[in-house]
Amino acid sequence: MKASLIFIALFFFIKIDTFSQSWSFIGRNTKNEVYYIRKYSTVSSSTKIWIKFVSKSVSYTKRGKTLYINGYSISLYDTDCLGRRLNIRGITTYSASGNLVNSWSKEEYEDDWNEVIPDSVGEMFLEKACEIL
Repeated sequence: MKASLIFIALFFFIKIDTFSQSWSFIGRNTKNEVYYIRKYSTVSSSTKIWIKFVSKSVSYTKRGKTLYINGYSISLYDTDCLGRRLNIRGITTYSASGNLVNSWSKEEYEDDWNEVIPDSVGEMFLEKACEIL
C-alpha cells in the first residue's frame, strides 16, 4: 500500500513537470516589473515567442479607455533575427488571480513589423528569441 502511494505521488510530480512548458526569466525593469519568455515555433530565421509581463500596473484598453490592473499579460510576437525586427500578433491580459480581463489579436495581413530600438525592452525580447532559435 505504501509503495502504491509513493508511485502515485511520483507519477503526478513527473507528469506535471513533463507536460508543463516553463517560462524563462528575461529581466526586470526599474519598476520591479518582470518579463518571461517561452518559444512558440521557429521557421528559418524567424521565431514566434510568447512574452509574459507581470506587474502591479498592467495596462489594457477597453472601450477606448486605458485601464490598469494588478496582473499579467501574455503577448505573441513574430521575430526577425536577421532584420532585427518584431511584430506583435496579440495580447491577452489576466488579473493577478488568473481571470481573463482583455484580449486582442490581429490577422496576418495586418502585420506591422517594427525595427528594434537599441537598449529597449524590445531589443531584450529579440536577443532572447534569437538565442533560442
